[in-house]
Amino acid sequence: MTNVNSVDFIPTQLFDRLRTLNPNFNLCTYLNRFRALKTNQDRVNFVYKDLKKYNLFPKFYKDKKDDATAIECRDRGNALFAEGSYSEAAIAYTRSISAAKSKGVLAIAYANRSACLFKLNMFQGCLVDIERALANNYPNRLKQKLVERRAEATTLMSPSESFHDDTPKIPKSSENPLIQSAKDCVAIGTNEKWGRHVIATRDIEIGEILSVEEPFTSTLVMEQLIHCNRCLELCYNPIPCASCTLIVFCSEQCKSKAAATYHKYECPIYFSLIACGMRSVQMMALKVALLAKGDFQKLHTLTMNPEEVYRSDRYKEIHNLMAATDEQMVHNLYEKTVLAACIFNFLQNNTTFFANSDGQTTKQDFKEVILRQLQICELNELGIQEIYYDYVQNEGQTFAIGLYAFSSLFNHSCCPNVEAFQYGSTMVMRATRTIKEGQQCCICYGMSYGTCPRESRQKLLASKFYFKCECEACENDWHESSEIASTLVKDLEMSLMELMIVEVELAAGNVEAAHHFLTKLLPLLKNHEKIEPWGNVLKIGNAETTSRQTEQIGQSQLDDATAHMATSPTVEAPTSESLSHFFLERVHEADTFFDRGEFLLRFDHLNYRDKVSLVYERLLFNHLLPEFAKDLKDDDAALRHKLNGDYHFQRGNVQRALENYTNCVATAESRGVSALAHADRSACLHKLGMRKQCLEEIERALVNGYPEESTQELIDRCEEANQLPGREGSYYEKIPEVPESQKNPIIPCASDCVRIENEEDGGYVVATRDIEIGEVISVERPYCSVVFPNDRLNYCHHCLKLCYNMIPCKCCTQALFCSEKCKEKARKLYHDYECPILLTLSSLTMKNPMVMVALRTTFLAVCDCFLLPRSEDD
Repeated sequence: MTNVNSVDFIPTQLFDRLRTLNPNFNLCTYLNRFRALKTNQDRVNFVYKDLKKYNLFPKFYKDKKDDATAIECRDRGNALFAEGSYSEAAIAYTRSISAAKSKGVLAIAYANRSACLFKLNMFQGCLVDIERALANNYPNRLKQKLVERRAEATTLMSPSESFHDDTPKIPKSSENPLIQSAKDCVAIGTNEKWGRHVIATRDIEIGEILSVEEPFTSTLVMEQLIHCNRCLELCYNPIPCASCTLIVFCSEQCKSKAAATYHKYECPIYFSLIACGMRSVQMMALKVALLAKGDFQKLHTLTMNPEEVYRSDRYKEIHNLMAATDEQMVHNLYEKTVLAACIFNFLQNNTTFFANSDGQTTKQDFKEVILRQLQICELNELGIQEIYYDYVQNEGQTFAIGLYAFSSLFNHSCCPNVEAFQYGSTMVMRATRTIKEGQQCCICYGMSYGTCPRESRQKLLASKFYFKCECEACENDWHESSEIASTLVKDLEMSLMELMIVEVELAAGNVEAAHHFLTKLLPLLKNHEKIEPWGNVLKIGNAETTSRQTEQIGQSQLDDATAHMATSPTVEAPTSESLSHFFLERVHEADTFFDRGEFLLRFDHLNYRDKVSLVYERLLFNHLLPEFAKDLKDDDAALRHKLNGDYHFQRGNVQRALENYTNCVATAESRGVSALAHADRSACLHKLGMRKQCLEEIERALVNGYPEESTQELIDRCEEANQLPGREGSYYEKIPEVPESQKNPIIPCASDCVRIENEEDGGYVVATRDIEIGEVISVERPYCSVVFPNDRLNYCHHCLKLCYNMIPCKCCTQALFCSEKCKEKARKLYHDYECPILLTLSSLTMKNPMVMVALRTTFLAVCDCFLLPRSEDD
């Protein structure tokens, strides 16, 4: 659902207000005045003045504890616990703990969560929650049950087990005297071409560690209730903030440290920031600005001295990281400035951040820092992943982002010699190739020559990171060599089956197997370095990381997103089987005492509502409900679609390329990637002679911030498209109409030549007069319609119009629309409801789209039942 309180809409609202008040208002002139400002303070003041004048700041929401909400969450937890969904129940009880106002409600929530943890064999956490319940005046009449649970958990508790390798450490003898987190094999270099960068001070071997770094700060992206807000520790029995309802901590120590530094300021406004649509990278920028308060008075002296120790735990280094200045992308800079002004307004009016300080000076310094950090964090944030293993492949899930002072200095190369690995939030840089003394140490920002053509890499890097790559792979236009890849595999002297077995062993965390494989792999890698390019066929880092279980996996039964409980049967969506047959077969597999005949006999005598309840309860009882697939925009997935599109476009398969670019549009998370997709789609439409659609895509690419250095290509295409002959006529026969004089007064879509007769067996249509051959009897639009999944890239999700340049839903990746009008109609009528579950439903109903028709009809029926207004077009 569209968030009208979102900061994303404020620039548009402001521009509309200025146009209304001044018919001669010119946006370009206004933005040029903004562009001419020299400091961040001046930019924020410029925007703040207008937002205040027109009262466009986002609404403030006071976050407060509420026992009624806590009890509601507890009741939800009780229902989940009764179903045997202990992991979900534990999270519901954590919500109750966070919302609880009184000790009594808090105590019951702790006690209930202890029961979940007991069921999940997390006895240490169970005992801690029991003590918390008792300390908060747990009712005497219920204490006996807790005492018994405590005794049983104490008996069953075994010595704690480590689920991860220890984080590597740099030996004292190898510590770098000038770089706090680095080994003495590297130094920070500076020149005009590369800026600050990392260079080797001696030859570095494959697999050698270059640095081990903790983040200056970090912010959770997801799973807020099972990770500590401060240290990111995975924690299934966290404690809440005393004031707000959204933040939890792993311990009193973390809670106190957070409160003493940043959280005492963000706490009163955190709920409002989330409500107005602030993203995790922007929240991290705010946290940096709050932590930097002690440095406000010396901002002008925060310059780097090459002879001074480069520290990872000091704001000075963060302040000097490269920022996305957006000098040419004035729209992007303006939007960041609007956000900075809104954050400042929240802090000034609802916190004590500016109290007991040199008021006006501190406020101006904060404006400077917050806008600077919004630019720095966008360019330098690094994802922090949890890794879980399914014995076939390693899956990583980014649950937080961090800001690393030294790791951010590693430049990009499409043929990198260093790779970043994570041990919790600790970032470890490790050599993946031999690095010679004096050579630059580079990581890959996501696009290597072995996976992405040079032209595509150049565009992506320019769009996202604002530079043109001049690495060796780009200069020489290297391509991956499949011949060398097969040679390397052959030199390993292992069969394909043996390699697959090694992969499974590595995924299972078999350290001995990893070391044995590395012994064979290392000399081969060193030998193949001599015959570059070879496309990173095998990386030493992959073998290294798969040999360890990460800290986040510890006791992971609780989080289904991290690892599934071994006792739960895996349920796949039905394909060729009918849903009913699928259901009966799976229930029989799960319950050998299930009597199919008796069940169907009972089912046959129920009304529709009770039939649904009966099947739902059976699925729930046997743990057969399909898993929910969360649909998320993802730039990495979008870029894979783009690369597929590039491949087909280069080979002349324009239609296939167009479909891939449309998938990229649907999946893109950032405006930069979206701009690239629209530009690529315009190239396809130009090839197909679709002038209007091509021009629309060019405009969308430019509006979304297409790289300035590549816009000439779009301008040339625009001029060429304007020369194309128009193809705007209708390709369809005109829809017949019932003449006005013959319209049926009872049946709006029919002629007066028919009527409906109703009998016991149902209704039917009969003629009211003689009807001639060819006469129109009715012209009717469907009450509800659904696009087949295979056609969703070419037909509007709402009106079914054929369209080759559709626009995506802002939230999901499944729905595409021919226009903003259709997008808004769909949202109001049904898409707000189906949007979060559409991906899951699509996989379930792939072979039976009539299920989607039934569901959408139900949503529309709800609108009718509640008499929601609907226009004639709908």
